[in-house]
Amino acid sequence: MKVPVLCVPVCLLFFVLGTACSREDQPPKHPPLPKVVQAIQSQPERKYEPEAKLEEAREGEKGRTEEEASALTTDTEVKEVTVAEKEPAPDEGKPETPMDAKQAEGGVYVARQGDTLMGIAARREIMEDPLKWPILLRLNRDKFGDQPVGADFAARKLTPGLMLRFITPHEAKEGVEKPSKAMWAVNVMSTSASTEGEVVSPATILAREGFPAYITPARVKGKDYLRLRIGFFENKGEAADQGERIKKLLGSEEFWVTMVSDGEYEAWAGFLESP
Repeated sequence: MKVPVLCVPVCLLFFVLGTACSREDQPPKHPPLPKVVQAIQSQPERKYEPEAKLEEAREGEKGRTEEEASALTTDTEVKEVTVAEKEPAPDEGKPETPMDAKQAEGGVYVARQGDTLMGIAARREIMEDPLKWPILLRLNRDKFGDQPVGADFAARKLTPGLMLRFITPHEAKEGVEKPSKAMWAVNVMSTSASTEGEVVSPATILAREGFPAYITPARVKGKDYLRLRIGFFENKGEAADQGERIKKLLGSEEFWVTMVSDGEYEAWAGFLESP
């Protein structure tokens, strides 16, 4: 059977319209949402507080320059040296071994191991002044006549058990009266306090010969000196005569006679009167 030609276009029209209506009835399709991918950040490893502080300290050490490290080391060394310098010497601060009552009353000192003339003269219960060793020597010159003279004489160790006479400052002061007129002394030599050894030999010779020798400190124009003198004399002429004797004994070239102050006389006269 043949289909009419007119029916073909009609059928095509209905087919197109039906298709369009079916598409409108369907819900519109939305484009898919883009996926959001969040980056996962790595969290630092948690540490206990002491461990964290230790790590921070290490990082701080790494950041120091070599110059800073050197400065810290230098400061530490300086502090150590300062502390070491302040530490007392082994014998510093040790009390002196006291004398027994018999020695103190009799005015006799028995030498002990390591004693020297200078050390004994410096003791509080003896003469309280190391420069008074020539006086101690003069009082006991019969026990030192065979010893060689030298710059170390005053610091030379004595034989333990040696018995030495002495005069205390109190005894010396009691035996002194203020002179009614000026007193004179022979200035044998003067030397810088830094070269004390130069005065030891002549002082030893004079004390062993019985001369009333004494060493007195002096400060002149800001410098410290030690003066070896013989005293005391009531007039200048007598002092000059003794000076000539001393000059020949020591072989020295010169000396001078000087008037002493009241303070110098009072400090030494009591020690020099006793032979």
